[in-house]
Amino acid sequence: MELVRPTLQGGSRRVQGSRGGTAPHATGSLAARHHRLSPLSLHEPDQAASQTDQSGLDIQVVRTYPNKAKKLLGDELVAQPGYMFAPNGEMGIYSLLVDALDKTTRTIYLEDQYLVNTLPMAGNPPITDAIRRAIERPSFQKMIILVAGTGTVQVELLQAGTRRADFIRQLGPTAASKVSTYVYRADANSPYWLHSKLWIFDDQFAVIGSANCNRRGYSHDSELNVGIADPERRTGGKHFAHRLRMDLWLKHLNGQPAGAGNTKAGRLGDRDVLDFVAASPLWDKAPLLIKTDFTASPEPDLPLTKRIVDARFPRAARLYGVLSSRELDWSFVDPNGA
Repeated sequence: MELVRPTLQGGSRRVQGSRGGTAPHATGSLAARHHRLSPLSLHEPDQAASQTDQSGLDIQVVRTYPNKAKKLLGDELVAQPGYMFAPNGEMGIYSLLVDALDKTTRTIYLEDQYLVNTLPMAGNPPITDAIRRAIERPSFQKMIILVAGTGTVQVELLQAGTRRADFIRQLGPTAASKVSTYVYRADANSPYWLHSKLWIFDDQFAVIGSANCNRRGYSHDSELNVGIADPERRTGGKHFAHRLRMDLWLKHLNGQPAGAGNTKAGRLGDRDVLDFVAASPLWDKAPLLIKTDFTASPEPDLPLTKRIVDARFPRAARLYGVLSSRELDWSFVDPNGA
């Protein structure tokens, strides 16, 4: 994965850390090459790179803020003034992810709650556009996605099944052989609510934070993510992202269904998940996980009319009456997303 120094308005700079120290305003380096970030807002408060408890980690903090200068469907429900430090909004998280995807050469690991970013945002294509470019590179080998079950988010998103099917289709024909998606089985030992929002690129660069893979997370809601690089491999001789990916895979792949006992026999260890591609088939054997094709039989959309007429949403009912079309439905739920 090629990582290059960021270019910001006014050039690269050092910023105050969260504890008063200083750290490079960059996502880090690998073999003296640094990850290039798109220009972000330089208004206060800074998107500071902070010192960490583990020396050698380079951290870039990026944000999403809504563009409140726009007046779109749904604004009456979430009316709020714009932010002085981001008067036209900010899409730093999206920019960081697109930069990372454009430099990814071999593998991607993604954990997400929603996985529905399929429509443009303020003139920017959905994240599926950058993922498709990444997986279509001849050098690229595998993407693993772990996502919350559609049923756990459908009542909130209303169109999770349809949008997830769109998401996978937008990755193109290469996805059939290079992208595998998993959800947890319905089991007492399975997490009902997978809430993580995490990307790991080439086992070298990690992006972690609050932004879901949806339009709200990348263009509308107030979100905060960090990009983490470990150029000196101080995490047991591995990149921080590599060690993190291994630990997460061991957690997910070693899970046992209720009643299976607490035996350690057959449990996977570091050697089993060291190499991303070699370890990928283990996901198909994990007791608590199911490989899922969202395009095969997506769960049907829930009509928004059920929410509009609900007693909990009287203001929505007054403003919009009954909405039932798919695009109005989505615009209402994601008011400033495009």
